[in-house]
Order: sequence, then C-alpha cells, then structure tokens
Amino acid sequence: MAKKKRKRKLTLYAVLEGEREESFFKFLQEIYYDKEALSIHPNPSYGGKPESLINQAIMHADRDRCFVWLDEDKEFTDRDSLYQTWNILEESRDEFMKEPLGLLQEKFNSDNKKKPSLIISKPISVEAFILKVLDREIPLDCQILKPAERERQVKKLKNTLDGILEKKDELQYYQDQLPESILEVRRKNIPELDLLISMFECD
Repeated sequence: MAKKKRKRKLTLYAVLEGEREESFFKFLQEIYYDKEALSIHPNPSYGGKPESLINQAIMHADRDRCFVWLDEDKEFTDRDSLYQTWNILEESRDEFMKEPLGLLQEKFNSDNKKKPSLIISKPISVEAFILKVLDREIPLDCQILKPAERERQVKKLKNTLDGILEKKDELQYYQDQLPESILEVRRKNIPELDLLISMFECD
C-alpha cells in the first residue's frame, strides 16, 4: 500500500506595523492557526515609513503568503518597488502612483494574487479597524481621513479604544469579546478583516 503523500506546509510572512497590530494578529493566530498546515514568520516592526515596511515584505514575497499591515493615514510616496513587484501595467502607472494608500489593494490587487498583500486599517488607523470588529461606534469626525487633521483623528481613535479596553489585557479582551462565530459574521462586512483571516486559511 502506497504511503499517503504529505501535503507541503504553506509559509506566511507578516509585516506588522505596531504593537496593537501584533496583539490582534496573535489573537487571530490562536483561533485560526493550523500548525500542521502553515508556518508563520511574523515581523513586528513598530513604526516606520510604508516604503520600508513594504520593502521588508517584498524581500520575502517568495513565501506562499506575504502581507504588510498598515494604517490608512500613512503617506506612501515612493511606490516604485511595489509598482515593479506587482507588475502594474504602464498605462496604469499614473493612477497607481496617485491612488490613496487605502485603495491600492482594492484597485490593483483585488484578486489578491500579487505579493505582498496590503492590509490597510480603515478608516485612518488600526484603532478604528478594531472598533469596527468590536462593533463599536467610530467617532463621526474620524470616519473619513482628513490629512490636515490626521494627528487629532488618530489621537481621538486611540483614546476611544483605550476607553473601551479600560487598561484590561488587550489579548484577553479580544478573546472574551470576539469568539470565532462573531469573527466569521464580522468578516463578511469588513474587507480588511476578511483578508487578514484569509492569510491563515489553508483549505
């Protein structure tokens, strides 16, 4: 009797912008991570320009899956490396170079076949993303990114989420509030959550 051929384990390389992204990534990992099917290599960078974070991901685009998780409010000016890596058509160059960061994945990698994937926290920052996942209200003046008010908006979103967490252990709070059944419902309406969870799925 022939031996059953063992399936190759997929590899995932993740570039995480900050501690909050890392906490949420670890939370999802506890729920969705199949050690037999996936090998994860997280790289928490804790800040930096989008260019440098995306270039880190590009260097590891040979993995089966590769993504960088960024906030929408980041200014992304030097796009040549991603333009070349994604093989954007010359006739789309001007649009690609001018498109807001929050729309690049949606407009130029909607089928998610290009690596690295961009997961962009919207609106504005990861705090707003988490508020959406928790089904909490995002302050009205923080629902659309206004570059001139970026710092105030980011600060308000951080204060809003911190007020909900009330100095509780962040990972434990997510575990208490977001069972898999709830995440599966929320991902249907939050594209960046769906994309993030899909990075763990191997079937």
